[in-house]
Amino acid sequence: MTDEHTTGLTRRRILGGIGAVGVASVGAGLGTSAYFSDTESFENNTLTAGELDLKVGWQQVYYGPNGSEPPAGPVRPRNEDLGEFVNAHPDEGAGDEGDDGEQSVVVDGETVTWNDGGPTGGETDVTDVVSCDTIDENYADDYGDQETLVALDDVKPGDGGQITFNLCLCDNPGYIWLTLANFTEGENGITEPEGEVDDTGDDGELAENMNVYVSLDENCDSRFNDEDTTVWSGTLAEARELVEAGSNGLLLSEDCFEGGECHCVNVGWEVPEDVGNVIQTDSVGFDIGFYTEQCRHNPDPCPCLTDEFVVEAGGEQHCVTAVEGDMSVEEFYNYSPHQAGEPAIGYTESDRSQLFLYRNTDSGETHLVMIHDTVSDGTGGAVTFEFDFEGIAPGSWAVQDDPEDVYTTDSGVISQADWTWAGGPTDGGVIPVDGDPFKIDITPAFNDDAKRDPLTDGDITSWVALSGDDAAVELPMDGSVSIYPCDGSDL
Repeated sequence: MTDEHTTGLTRRRILGGIGAVGVASVGAGLGTSAYFSDTESFENNTLTAGELDLKVGWQQVYYGPNGSEPPAGPVRPRNEDLGEFVNAHPDEGAGDEGDDGEQSVVVDGETVTWNDGGPTGGETDVTDVVSCDTIDENYADDYGDQETLVALDDVKPGDGGQITFNLCLCDNPGYIWLTLANFTEGENGITEPEGEVDDTGDDGELAENMNVYVSLDENCDSRFNDEDTTVWSGTLAEARELVEAGSNGLLLSEDCFEGGECHCVNVGWEVPEDVGNVIQTDSVGFDIGFYTEQCRHNPDPCPCLTDEFVVEAGGEQHCVTAVEGDMSVEEFYNYSPHQAGEPAIGYTESDRSQLFLYRNTDSGETHLVMIHDTVSDGTGGAVTFEFDFEGIAPGSWAVQDDPEDVYTTDSGVISQADWTWAGGPTDGGVIPVDGDPFKIDITPAFNDDAKRDPLTDGDITSWVALSGDDAAVELPMDGSVSIYPCDGSDL
């Protein structure tokens, strides 16, 4: 698949990780050795693409371990006395005003800084002049002494910090998501005081004991005001579950961000004071990024990335990738009398029905694969699928396992399949889904609800959608499922 939509949309991951792997140091006392790390870097540190161009600036502050106490409220007020400047982009100027960790822009020979607005942000400051013209894309140049955008060690209970991101859409209006990926956690050994409260082995507890928040900062003053919006708050572990699992991430607003403007988003974190020794020496790392998608012709933004597919079931949307191989789908399924063969059989499990997309990397052809049960498990089964297609009208199957099952068409379009099998083989089939953007609705009936009886006793006990990254999405066995790609299928 290419990034070009049939509607002319272009989607792209904007910031998939800015920096290299950070380094943790050993904490002491009640501290913990913690770091946030980015494990990808952009070639030449540039971000440019197609019809959308997003540039990113930021100001990062840290209030700990020996800084001032954070004030009340979810976001730290802005002035020089609260928190330390960690790093910023752009950070220009000369002498004390350049490369000092405070965001600054030179305009007409004068340096405008992040803190010029004072505690209230009431005067002109850097957020009034930061723009697509004043933000370059050499992000790593402004990490300061760090190898990564965020790299904190010896983090202790009560510590926290915030990054105010400037998200500058330099062309068309767009939706913007915050993304997390490549999440890692480490216990890094257990100290004597930690051992008294922590016996969990190799899994660290820092992510579940670190609070994070994301807010839209409407006036870019880096603190929470009545007009601002809290997009999400919770623990870092909860953020991982929400953002990381193959999706675009956390949608910052259901409304489009205006093009040709910069928008401020606060991302903050805090380790509560009452956490205690359980997080000693623990570490956490991840890629933080942003993803944008053009709004025009796209009233309902797809929750997944360009080369992914949405599996919609039970009121939830899940993102999956295609299983890929350099053979045709017929060779992949490798049908022999009454059953699938290798390599398809490697994706099966006893008493489970599975579906997934298969893409031939040589031809680019994509097919929907359905396989019920596995071989030689001693139990049979029965399944009925009713199909409804939008955007495509497949009239024939690429694979039928078995041809003796009942395959129904309606006005020349596949409409239903009734499978029944014995204890030794599998059952299932393959439908081509290439061509125009598509949407497939499947209404299932398993076991006693299927149209036919099993050839030998047995039940299907679970139904899953498999992903090319080895993830499996549990599907409701008593509800319909929709499948569609994220490359223009806003049907």
